[in-house]
Amino acid sequence: MSQGDAGYGPKPIPFIAVGRVMDKETLASYSTMTKDQTVQTLGIFTRLLEAAKKKLQPGQSQRLKWNEGSVCCKLDRQGVMLYGVLTASMSYPEKHAHSILNKLMQEVEKNHPTAGEGPAQDLNPSLQPRMAALVAEYENPEKVILDSSSSDSLSSARSSNRDSSVRTQARMSGAARQYGGSRQSSGMNRKLALAALCLVLLLLWFVWGGSKSASLVAPSSVAAVQEQVHTVDSLRPKANEFQV
Repeated sequence: MSQGDAGYGPKPIPFIAVGRVMDKETLASYSTMTKDQTVQTLGIFTRLLEAAKKKLQPGQSQRLKWNEGSVCCKLDRQGVMLYGVLTASMSYPEKHAHSILNKLMQEVEKNHPTAGEGPAQDLNPSLQPRMAALVAEYENPEKVILDSSSSDSLSSARSSNRDSSVRTQARMSGAARQYGGSRQSSGMNRKLALAALCLVLLLLWFVWGGSKSASLVAPSSVAAVQEQVHTVDSLRPKANEFQV
């Protein structure tokens, strides 16, 4: 089986590289091919570096057919660095190839901000391990899709759990407000009932207590009036005392 018709075989991503557009220098590369194949592919990547000035805009990516496979490349946002990956088959998902390029670009921009100033192959010692890890991560597209689906399912489950938690908290908060309102209403009803009871007792005191006081005071008041009347009568001159 040749490298070109390997399909999803052991080496679906045989080559990955990053280079500087200005002087067409390859700064780092990783290959699983033979030495002759690697030299040939480096020559193709050099031609891509030269063409990128005219064919690509900063941040733009493109996929080109090469033999039975393809070359995916991307120019960074500054138009300085070109990233490329070779797929052994055109059936390899393009989105996975671009994911490799994006992760490699993030690695360079984060940890090698002055990469555009170094000599050829200057980044090989630091970037080749990362390139090898990316090739191993994406060499099985079906596994990548499965892992992505599992990640999406996990994210969906977490989102569902958060929504359920929010709804539960909302219900508990509503129940607490309802309970608080019921307690407040019950307390108000007790206060009104107590006030009504006090009013009834006060009225009963006036009615019953006032009548009792009147009944107790009335005899003494009558006696006093009778005594005053008797006094007035005793002071009135008798008719025969003024007769001559």
